[in-house]
Formats: sequence, structure tokens, C-alpha cells
Amino acid sequence: YAPIRDENGEIITNNAVSNPSAVVNTIQAKNNIYDVQALFGLNGKIKEHWTLGASAGLYYYKKQESIFIPGATNQTIMPLQNGLAENTSRVGETELLNFYFAARTGYNQTFAGMHNLKGSLGVQAVINSTEYDSGEGINAESDYYYLLGSTSSNIGRKVGGYIDKFNWVNINANLTYTYNHLVGVGVTLASDYASSFGNDAPSMAVFPSVNAAFYAKNAPGVRNVDFINQLTLRAEYVTTGNSRFSSGLSKYAYSQASFRALSGLVRAGVANTGLKWETDRTFDVGLDISLWNNRIDASVDYYNGKTNDVIMLRSIPSVFGTSTMYDNIGTLKNEGVEVGFQFAPVYTKNFKWYIGATLAHNKNRLSSLDGNASIISEMSDGAAIISEVGKPLYNFYGYETAGVFSTTEEAAAANLKTPGGVAFGAGDVHFVDQNNDGVIDEKDRVNLGSADPKIFGNIYTTLRYKNFELSVNFGYSQGNKSYNAVRRIGESMSDYGNQLVSTNRRWQSNGDIT
Repeated sequence: YAPIRDENGEIITNNAVSNPSAVVNTIQAKNNIYDVQALFGLNGKIKEHWTLGASAGLYYYKKQESIFIPGATNQTIMPLQNGLAENTSRVGETELLNFYFAARTGYNQTFAGMHNLKGSLGVQAVINSTEYDSGEGINAESDYYYLLGSTSSNIGRKVGGYIDKFNWVNINANLTYTYNHLVGVGVTLASDYASSFGNDAPSMAVFPSVNAAFYAKNAPGVRNVDFINQLTLRAEYVTTGNSRFSSGLSKYAYSQASFRALSGLVRAGVANTGLKWETDRTFDVGLDISLWNNRIDASVDYYNGKTNDVIMLRSIPSVFGTSTMYDNIGTLKNEGVEVGFQFAPVYTKNFKWYIGATLAHNKNRLSSLDGNASIISEMSDGAAIISEVGKPLYNFYGYETAGVFSTTEEAAAANLKTPGGVAFGAGDVHFVDQNNDGVIDEKDRVNLGSADPKIFGNIYTTLRYKNFELSVNFGYSQGNKSYNAVRRIGESMSDYGNQLVSTNRRWQSNGDIT
């Protein structure tokens, strides 16, 4: 392999990348994965109208990774860490254990041929534990000593990892009454417990729901219409809660930090021990219809919901050692319509062909933000998102552009400067001066739109012959913005990494249009 150093051990001028063949053939990488899954289920009948069912599942996953990047003995690979790492050794291990249990008893009986009563009582639980540990070291004496313990203890040693545990228990009860196959009403009561909450917030909550349905197919004047197989009008009011967030948001935790040759643990952020449930209340009304022996199926739903105590980042005084923490500060409103349609051009005993589509529109708006008009969150790659009252929950935030200055004259006519007073020139991005002060700065960043589409759905077709099935599904969305991080990196030309071929069309000389 071609060396990257001269006879004196110095990196050859303008040689800023490793030998590709050496990277492929001399780096030692290992990956071991252990995956175990077990399922158990039992269903039976206690009495004539009583049933009992239980299920349990266990999932265990372990992944061990290691990589050694040589360079001390075989000098064909660029040193990492700004040239400090002659060779590098890294190891990591992930271990996940998940246990699930559910049990349910049900009751179903009809009285006098027209009064049907259904009820159920159930419990389910999830125990989840995840642990990740990692270590890194550099500058082993030679490339023959690739174990982590052989690396230098003077510089570059790092350890890291995390432990995340989540336990969840749900107890639920449901009671439904149906009169003469015509009208049905039901009520559900659920109680949830989650371990993700801190000491100053309740770990248990109760969520009631009610529903009603009118089975118009069984109504007088309709039940004898042969081509109508189903015609149901339904409505429900549902309350739910979200507790599935990292316990690191509500409980104190520690993270790894390195200083010179030392590596230890430090307090990680500021925990909000009063972080509580996100609660959602949704009203939904819908219509289901099936025609001509179920050759045509259609449904339409309208929903209107409100989510309280949305967990978001809020600013706190820097005296706490960090500038943000998570808190229940948002209120979100959701409203939308969903439509579904399915048609069976061919429907025989052995062969069936379905064509269908769905169309949905959702409008979500942030209605309050704990007294703030907006909150801006900066990403590590320089991107930003903004949450504004009256707008969707999250929106892209940045500078609006009007192309690239093609000529010096065009840039001079715009008369734009940086906050430091440097004038924009040919080849620079033409940022829109939102406040017309001639300076492109933070005041010119604006809401660039949301990733939420105006409409979305799917179009599909399914061919089914006996026990064989072939399906094709096409999903679509329209009216949403997207952030192309791959293009941002691939066109940045900020390092020696591979770039997209579109960089060949970049501005290079006065008069170029790109």
C-alpha cells in the first residue's frame, strides 16, 4: 500500500486522505450479534359466556462491536483526532432486555334476543432495560497491539454509555351494550403506570373513553336493501396519555467527560422532576359503508383533538450549567379528515383483486407556549427549528435565499454585508434581507415551513390467490417541506469527504449561474 508519510515520518504534502486499499484491507472490525425471542400464549373459555386469555413475550438483544484502525506500524492511514492518533482502538456493547405480559378476561351474552352485553378486564405490563457501554483509546505501541488495554494512558482514552430503564403497567376495563343490533354504546376506563416520571410528578393516571354507534344497515327500510352490506355511523371521545420519554428528562443522570488523561462522570443536564403526562383528548365521528357483497368499501372520519402539557425544551438561566431543560409548556390542537376507499374488480372464491386508496388532511396548531410567542431550538449541524403559537408544532427556521450572486455587479447592487461589515460578493449566497437594514444577521431568519404535509395517504393494489398474496403500495404527501441533510453535507465542500456531482455546477468565476 502507498505510504502517506515520507522517509522522515512526516505526512506528505497535500496528502489528506488515507490509502483506500489500506482502509479496506488493514482495518480490523468485528461485530457479534445475539438475538433471542420467545413468545407464549393461552386462550380458553371459563364458562359459556366467559373467556380468558394470556400472553407473554421475552426479547433479548446483545451487540458487541470493535474496530482497530492501524497507522503506527503500517503508515498508510491518516492519523485521526487532528493527527494525534497514530492508531485507534474502539469497542462498544449494547444490551437490551424486553419482557411483555398481558392477560384479559371477557364476557359476552345476549338477553331476550336483543340486549347484548360485552365486557372485558385486562392488564398488561412492559419491562424494558437498555444499556450501552463504549471505550476508545489511541496510540498503542505498535499495530500488533490492537486491544483497548494496550492503548496509551496519557491521552485520548474515553469511556461512555448509558442505562435506560422503562416499566409500564396498564389496567383497563370495557363495557359495551348493543340494542337489537341497531344502537351500541360503550365506556372504557384505563389506568396507566410508568416509571419515567420524577419524584415530583404522579406516575399513575386514569384515562376514560366513551363511544357510540348506529348500525343503520339493521334499521327498518334499510335492512332489506340487498346491495348494502354495512352502513354504520360511529362516534367516540378518547383520552390517552404519553409517558414514553427517556427517564433522563425527569431524573438526575450522569454522563462521561474526559480531561487530559482522565475520564470520569459528571452531572448530565438539569432534570425536571415535575415533568408529567402529556394528555390527549380526541373526538372522532365516522361513517363506514360496504356495498355489493363487500366489493366496495368506503370510510370517512373527522377528528378534533387537543393535547395538553406537551413536553418541549424551554430556556433556563445559564447559572444551572445548561441553557435548556424539558418541561410541559405546550398546548396543541389537531383537526383532520381521513377518507378510505377500496374496490374489488375481481372477487371469486380462489382469486381476489383489490384496488384502494386513502386520503388524509391534518391541521395541527400550537395554541399556547407557556406565555411565549415562540421557541427556537438550534441543532448541532447548524440547522434550527421554531415553535410558534398559531403555527404547526415544529417548523424549519433559517435564512430565505434568492439564489447565488452571479456577478460582482449583481452583488454590489444588493449592497448586503455580514454583521462584521464584510460585503457579499459574486459566488456568495443571496440571502433575503427581511428587515431591509443591509445586514444579514439573526434578525433575518424566518419560519421556512413545516414538515407536516397538507394532504397524505397511499394508493395500493392487492392480488390474492388462495393462500398467496402480492401487494403494491404507493405512499404520497403534498405540501410539506423537507430538510435534505445529505445534500447539505454532500455539497458543503468543507472537508475532504466525498461530495455530490452537483458540486461540479457550483459558482467558480464571474458570470457563472448556478
